[in-house]
Amino acid sequence: MAVFAVIQPQLPSGPLLEEKIKTYSHLKVRDGFWFVEAKATAQALSTELGVSSGETGTAIIIKVASYYGRADTNIWDWVQTHWE
Repeated sequence: MAVFAVIQPQLPSGPLLEEKIKTYSHLKVRDGFWFVEAKATAQALSTELGVSSGETGTAIIIKVASYYGRADTNIWDWVQTHWE
């Protein structure tokens, strides 16, 4: 499995995208920003979430290759648990 950052460039986040994301193991970091675990490519996840077709609005999907920084413990715990 891989971890992806799913970011909506326009807020508020669309309820359709959030509902699709809820079908995956995910962590909502803030409105319009989630970490999602999936066995897919960024393009395939975009298609599965309905972003590619525009059905669920706009989003940027990035496969996370490495990570570092400062954040709440719950964010680091989720990322470490779901990392490949």
